[in-house]
Amino acid sequence: MLLYGFINAKRFHKTSKVFFLFFTGWLFVSLIHNLFLKFDTSVVTSILQQPYLCSVGRYFELLACLSFVELIINFCNEKGFKDSIESVFLINFWFCILLLMLYVLELIGVFTAFNVITQSGRLCGFFNEGGPFGLLIAMLLILSLMYKRGLVEKTVLVLCMTLSVSKAGVMLLLVYTIAYYFRKAKHNRRLKRRIILLSLPLLFLFVYTSYLLVKTYGLSWIDSEATMKYAVSNPNDMNFVAGRVAGKYILFEMVTKNPLIGIGLGNYPIMRNLDEYRLFFPKIDIYDATGFGGIVDLLCQSGLIGLIIFAVILKKISSYHNPYLIILFTCIFLCGVQLTFIYPWFLVGINELYIRLRIDNKYETCCRLPLHR
Repeated sequence: MLLYGFINAKRFHKTSKVFFLFFTGWLFVSLIHNLFLKFDTSVVTSILQQPYLCSVGRYFELLACLSFVELIINFCNEKGFKDSIESVFLINFWFCILLLMLYVLELIGVFTAFNVITQSGRLCGFFNEGGPFGLLIAMLLILSLMYKRGLVEKTVLVLCMTLSVSKAGVMLLLVYTIAYYFRKAKHNRRLKRRIILLSLPLLFLFVYTSYLLVKTYGLSWIDSEATMKYAVSNPNDMNFVAGRVAGKYILFEMVTKNPLIGIGLGNYPIMRNLDEYRLFFPKIDIYDATGFGGIVDLLCQSGLIGLIIFAVILKKISSYHNPYLIILFTCIFLCGVQLTFIYPWFLVGINELYIRLRIDNKYETCCRLPLHR
């Protein structure tokens, strides 16, 4: 994917060029900032995880995402917009059918070679767990609703979503729905208030469900004393001391101590063990690169300045006719997907096509699709 970007670098479209400048500036600032930072390299197991090189590695991952954007744009230009979108939906439909077949075979113990079921029984779709897979399915489900796909396709996606038991996927559906109707009601204050009031019970239900899951550890997210006691007495519970519970505290410290330009691109794994950030959590001996993903990691690693620039870019590239593609793109990262995950960038490629077709006065003739307006 990265090679495709290098080959077509001179023909990058405007959106990709803007993101390229942002990512390159982020890398440049990070490399300079690294000169004044401390690192813990005890968890490093590869030369690519060393300070400076890990920033460069993340940078190339981001460039691979831009290469994917260019691939989508060029593919749609060659094949035709409508046919390309149709192909995307059909490929994902049959992929989901395959996953459901493998799920059934694995469930009854007939064929287990692909391990599409996690230890907790969730459908993971070749991801490490059900959460990221559920987010992908949630994105496809929203696109299916946008483009008014058939009932069978939607049913298959809903079934995959249900089997993934993805809280992040449910949150994406919730956040996007709220954002969509809130924008539709931007000139109607009464409708806005109704949307907010209707959203509150759903948000409460999600938060309460998350609370019950966290309570498995005998504590709540807001009880720091209980968190500290559990962390001290269970230092080998990697799901806890290296997961998002610990990340909540560590990232907060990183953001408050590096508010403007962050800790640098890709530096979270080699800084989270430092005493000034990890507080009462024990040091871990694994390369914990997850953090919280998406927008939260962007804030942590690029600071308020980087987050604001990213928001301005999204605002500028959002197509007037179809802003919901960029809204969905943003919601996916708000729900925890890493910026280096490729599939959300499909939306950026499609959005760029809408912009180009609108500029060429071909929007109505070439893109007359039942997408939200």
